[in-house]
Amino acid sequence: MISFFLKHIKGYVGMKNFINDQKKLNKFFSDSEEVLYIEDYLRFLKDFLNNFFDVDTMGFYFLNQDCNILFNSEKDDCSYFFNENISFFMKNIMESSKSIVVDDISIFKDDEFLSDFYGNGNKSMMAVPIINNGDFLGVISVFNYEESFYDSSYLYIFELFTNVIKYSLLNKFMAFKMVNTTMNGLIEILETRDLETGAHVKRVAHYSKIIAERLFDKGIINSKDLIKEIFWFAPLHDIGKIGISDSILLKPSRLTESEFEEIKKHVLIGYDLLKSIEKNMHPAIDMNFFKTAEDIILHHHENYDGSGYPNGLRGNDISISGRILAVADTFDALCSERPYKDSFSFEDSLKIIINERGKQFDPIIIGAFLDSIDEIKKIYSLYHDSDDCYSFSFDRK
Repeated sequence: MISFFLKHIKGYVGMKNFINDQKKLNKFFSDSEEVLYIEDYLRFLKDFLNNFFDVDTMGFYFLNQDCNILFNSEKDDCSYFFNENISFFMKNIMESSKSIVVDDISIFKDDEFLSDFYGNGNKSMMAVPIINNGDFLGVISVFNYEESFYDSSYLYIFELFTNVIKYSLLNKFMAFKMVNTTMNGLIEILETRDLETGAHVKRVAHYSKIIAERLFDKGIINSKDLIKEIFWFAPLHDIGKIGISDSILLKPSRLTESEFEEIKKHVLIGYDLLKSIEKNMHPAIDMNFFKTAEDIILHHHENYDGSGYPNGLRGNDISISGRILAVADTFDALCSERPYKDSFSFEDSLKIIINERGKQFDPIIIGAFLDSIDEIKKIYSLYHDSDDCYSFSFDRK
């Protein structure tokens, strides 16, 4: 397929550029295999296509029965939509199964798919359907800020390249779907056993993301992928409580010493469960994919001063994701009402968290948390007493 692509673009790029293009294409396929996330793959793809024609923005829309995924490279992220109606523009491409060049996308400015791209200043576009065994799977598109920028020769190259990379692209998406389905299944299992509010995991995930973003701004975290992973895997922090008996997990009063020792086992249970999932997903999913999830599960009950569990780690020996989750999880637990306790106010919960600076919590994480307090308040207000997501409980002793 690669040789087919090179053979057909030879007449467009000329012999002078052909050898360089061949090297670039081989390097693209070699390097792209190392990319874990579908949005990173699409950014990688956008950069490569700039070797053949100017791409200011790239869009990707994947349609299946469970989830629609929309990528906008200008926003630098992916959005996932469940049970969404397909847009008018997508429907036309799906019904015709034909590629299209649009000189001025303002004619589609109200379309659900194209409105964001138009609003960001894009003018012209090419869109190619992704079809596999006769089934319409989605659309990949490139945009330029100039009107009438693309023509039939550009579209031809784009169509050829889409056919070359579509299987790799679909594999990236299916890997995401596999992980997402597994994660949601685990959380739903725990939800059937735990009476505590489902909004807890949503707030903890958002709190953790906010803290991580502030640490990134300060140069303490140097990877946006880590921010994404913390947000994505935070809901799994207490998944090991699947293995804790109901008599302890749902006890509406203070735990005894022996019961607390039993519930502490949830950390290692969760870690072992995740490692088993990793093994079963390999080689479809790279073994490093769950590293942040492992850190979150294993370290979110470790204390900065070494008094936590399961391994009594201290200071920077605790992963940054574990230190972030410790603050986010504890703060939300304090703010939340439970069968065995009343909730603390937002202000009182904040005082307790601050008082544990340097003891239970990393002072740097507390600093980032306090610097983000306005955003924390917004999440608290938005999801407080809400049960629109999965549920977890937390240790009470």
